[in-house]
Amino acid sequence: MRSSFPFLEERMKFKLLLAVTLIAAAPLLANASSYTYNVNYNFGSFTVVGTITTDINSGVLFTTDILDWNLLLNDGTNMLDLLGPLSGNDSQTIIFGTGGPVANPNNITFDFSQLLDTWEFESPSVGGTTDYLCYAANGGFCPDFPFQGISIQIGTDSVLQHGESGVVVIATASGTTPEPSSFMLLGSGIVGLASVARRKLFN
Repeated sequence: MRSSFPFLEERMKFKLLLAVTLIAAAPLLANASSYTYNVNYNFGSFTVVGTITTDINSGVLFTTDILDWNLLLNDGTNMLDLLGPLSGNDSQTIIFGTGGPVANPNNITFDFSQLLDTWEFESPSVGGTTDYLCYAANGGFCPDFPFQGISIQIGTDSVLQHGESGVVVIATASGTTPEPSSFMLLGSGIVGLASVARRKLFN
């Protein structure tokens, strides 16, 4: 039997569609942020300054969690920029292991006691023997293996190293940035849904 109140029936359908859209968008909104961490080392023999951007701020980091980086290495003789895909794309990063770098809302730590864990940034690509920043845990696979700690190498200059052990803060949080594309996608969906509903209600 057809409803005596078609206008109210259409309004209910619209509310239901809107609710379904918002529920479907919940996972998108949950991951609609990037987290930027500041890097600032001065070990006397070398310095590293810049930023690392991730897609999470809680838990173990893997290669796919690293969205971008902008790191300036200085060995006292030469300098080198390592730039991620959003900053210039002149280098690569890779994380080996299962527990080395860990993100939290305040910082990124690296556990240098983890067996074999490694995090490397290298230009132009990972797998060479020069132009890199590397964090190596016990037995880690940096180009200057088997050193344990933080190391850099620029061009033909000597490898510079700083030994580390245990859990060490390697970057500190600088802020959270919503990803505009995620909100644009959600917004365009809601606007489209509202447009369809409006035509149904008033035609």
